[in-house]
Amino acid sequence: MTFTLQKILVPTDFSEHAAGALQAAESLARPSGATLHLLHVVQMPVVPIMPEAAPVVPVSFWQELREHALLGSVAERTVRSAPCPVLTVKKGGPLRIRRIVVAMDFSAAARRALELAQSLAKGAGPAHVILVHAYYVPVELEQYLITHGKSIPDVLSPEATRDLEAILTKLQKDGLSAEYVAAAGAPETVVLEVAKDKQADLIALGTHGRRGISHMLLGSVAERIVRHAEIPVVTVRG
Repeated sequence: MTFTLQKILVPTDFSEHAAGALQAAESLARPSGATLHLLHVVQMPVVPIMPEAAPVVPVSFWQELREHALLGSVAERTVRSAPCPVLTVKKGGPLRIRRIVVAMDFSAAARRALELAQSLAKGAGPAHVILVHAYYVPVELEQYLITHGKSIPDVLSPEATRDLEAILTKLQKDGLSAEYVAAAGAPETVVLEVAKDKQADLIALGTHGRRGISHMLLGSVAERIVRHAEIPVVTVRG
């Protein structure tokens, strides 16, 4: 399946950050001729729960408490729930794509992110694609292996190596410059470190869109990368 950008929705609150996101969206829209749709949401102020607190506590305090303490980041919630790819941007300016880091865990979501990265890379000149695979042994599994006298794997599995090389070969046959990096560690840490070392312009990754209890317990690699990345991040649901 090939990704084709046709419509890009750009939420704006008229802030400097939103203006930067619009510039990035314009950069993505030009090669494919996609149309831009601006969205502005008007949120009604939150009324204090206790009437007697109104003269003392400003409405803005209750609103801020509700948005960051209770609901979390708008960008992170959008990443979790949006049915389409989501581009998050922290720094303003046109988006010049020369190197794209693609987080690869071989899931359906990761492969969809790779398809989008391929499309963006071709439209960018083409850009260089860097596959990043993180492997690590969870603490629970490590304890289980130790308890049962089994060895702890500390190298990339032959299956992962084979799959990465197969994807790399396919990208190169498609006319793209590409490489892969495999390293032990937490996925978000490895992806962010490689993106910094390779001076990437964009990170592409899949998100599983967990909600409810599973999201509270496991969190989301995609959301953590969005939170800490200094460069734009595009997330794709499987």
